[in-house]
Amino acid sequence: MLFKPLEIESVGFGPPGTPGKVDQPWGHTKSCEAPDPGNQSADNPPVLGPAGTVHSSMSDWARYASLHLRGAQGEQGLLLKPESFQQLHKDGYQQDYALGWALAQRPWASGVALQHNGSNTLWFADIWIAPQRNAALLAATNTADCPSSGAGSKACDEAIAAMISKYL
Repeated sequence: MLFKPLEIESVGFGPPGTPGKVDQPWGHTKSCEAPDPGNQSADNPPVLGPAGTVHSSMSDWARYASLHLRGAQGEQGLLLKPESFQQLHKDGYQQDYALGWALAQRPWASGVALQHNGSNTLWFADIWIAPQRNAALLAATNTADCPSSGAGSKACDEAIAAMISKYL
């Protein structure tokens, strides 16, 4: 219902890659170990699937970001009605949070930015959407907190900050 209409083809559930073969980056644990994609510890357990076992290429993730960007701008004819996007992006309880999106006033966004990040303890991903600036910024790393390479969230923050500085 989501991937096919958006022409997202690289998507899968569980860790990316083929078990026993290094054909995609592998996620890294806090001790800097990289479990094989066939190993049970290479992703969240299946019961947590709705909370985050989906993977995709950056370009396919950008299609998803574009959908939310255009929806936040009120564009007609998308996968959902404008009213549905308004509900998804609405701060219903005045807590700067809207159904999975943190809402933050940011000068670089010229208003409210939508933000979401997540980790399965091996990967970290962050997305910022600035509807007023017609911008969506994405960053991901295959380590969440590996001490020898620095925190994944810090790396993504730095990448997003560099994109803001260069493009906005």
